[in-house]
Parts: sequence; C-alpha cells; structure tokens
Amino acid sequence: MSLFAQSDRDRLTLHLQHALGTFIESPHEAVQEADTTFAEATTRVTAALVERRRTIGATHRGRGVEAETEDLRLALREYREITLRLLRM
Repeated sequence: MSLFAQSDRDRLTLHLQHALGTFIESPHEAVQEADTTFAEATTRVTAALVERRRTIGATHRGRGVEAETEDLRLALREYREITLRLLRM
C-alpha cells in the first residue's frame, strides 16, 4: 500500500529537491520550503492512515459479534502489517 499517489510523491520530491538546490543562495527560504514540504507530507500521511484504518475497520465494526472469523483475521493481518511498517520508520 502506498500512502501517496505517484503524482503527489513526484511533486513533493521536486519541492524538496528545489529547497536543497537553493540553500546556498537562500538558506532561510530553502529551509522554509523544506518545512512546508514536510508538513504537507505528514498531513497527507496522516489522512491516508486514517482512511486506511476506516477501510480496515469497515470489514468488521458494523457487524459486531456477527463478523466472520475470516474477516477478523484479515483485518488483524492488515492492522499488523501497517503498524509494523510505521514502527520501522
């Protein structure tokens, strides 16, 4: 699962590269651009993770005790995978 669309990834990478490339001429502006890029990236990651949690939860939350064991197993596996990815960051 990718947290960014390729176009968003490319655009944010371009902004970061621009910040790095302008540091010599404008260090304050370069750091500000890098900060803005980081803020946008973290906002998008947070939104993607919230949506992912909503999607995983939709497979079992609405059913309560009637949720199938297989649905619960798949939800648990997805929670495990994404949590471990976060912990490896």
